[in-house]
Amino acid sequence: MGIVSKRDGSSEDTIYEALKKKGVSRRDFMKFCTLMTATLALPVTFASKIAEALEQKKKPYLVWLEFQDCAGDTEALLR
Repeated sequence: MGIVSKRDGSSEDTIYEALKKKGVSRRDFMKFCTLMTATLALPVTFASKIAEALEQKKKPYLVWLEFQDCAGDTEALLR
């Protein structure tokens, strides 16, 4: 049977607001954006564009369905 996890926070939270509520500082958020820019092999100037996108994009819902799986894939992904 599938499991549905509820979000903690209002449906109007952006990704940045959700991270901020969990204690992520602005500096750490910008470090994350810079890391994502480097991981995607984009120019350094794209870090601010990634930050802007995460500040505007609503936090997505996540529904994890696991029917007749042995859960080995889930455990491997979470580790």
